Amino acid sequence: MPERTHERGDSVSRDIAAEHRGLQPLFEETRAALQAATPRAQEPFDRLRAALKTHFAQEERLYYPAIWALRPEHKAALHDFLEAHAAFLDALADIADQLERGALGEAEGAFAVFVESYTPHEDREEELLRDLEREWAARPERGA
Repeated sequence: MPERTHERGDSVSRDIAAEHRGLQPLFEETRAALQAATPRAQEPFDRLRAALKTHFAQEERLYYPAIWALRPEHKAALHDFLEAHAAFLDALADIADQLERGALGEAEGAFAVFVESYTPHEDREEELLRDLEREWAARPERGA
């Protein structure tokens, strides 16, 4: 995913939400391939896995350090997000192993569990960013 700089009026929360929504076609393609139990399920899964690795790295490199430094009261939430990313990568590695073994049913079940835990994670990230933007906009010196 391309890196961007944010200028006045840009919204980081909108950008992250758009990135999250941009991953949805890959999720749907992977889900459909697993449900069809096609041996080619590995291909869409690999594309999704690569996109998620890139997405997590971007969040961890660009957004989280700035929040960590500027808003230390959110360190616990950021730590939770980092732990979730590691757990998601582990789950994706497990699904990859299942696909390599040809255990498509297991992979489909594990993928469903993955999606159930990933979706609320996205929502929490977006909520934190929206809250931070509202707090920033409400600062008295911003109105001057």
